Amino acid sequence: MSKKVAVITGSADGLGKGIAERLAADGFRIVLSDINAGQLAATEQEFKRNGHEVTSFVGNVARRDDQFALVAHAVATFGQVDVFINNAGIEDVMPLDAVREPDLEKVFSVNVLQRGLWHAGRGRTDEEAGHGRQDHQCLQHCRA
Repeated sequence: MSKKVAVITGSADGLGKGIAERLAADGFRIVLSDINAGQLAATEQEFKRNGHEVTSFVGNVARRDDQFALVAHAVATFGQVDVFINNAGIEDVMPLDAVREPDLEKVFSVNVLQRGLWHAGRGRTDEEAGHGRQDHQCLQHCRA
């Protein structure tokens, strides 16, 4: 039986890196993805030094082509995707009267649109894949 593969967006550092570290320790092959190429490369090397099966992909979760390419990279490298964790997210803290439409579009595209793009990138819904509707349910299902 092949090892399961986990793709984690926003995983160059912070919470995403922590999630990837835990899944790697649990035996998953890891696909790191982040917009920050330098930090992503450093994190990938750290995972390799720790003996984990890992690859990385520089991309922007708000771009449809990047999401499709991320899924293609994961499948080309490891042959499958079992878990996809939409961790990437941004915030833009400012007074409410200073918020402009481009500010809202940027936050929305990263924090909300990426989930829809993931479905488009893999070409099926969670239900069709036999997973729950939320990513944490998918993770629990895939690890069972």
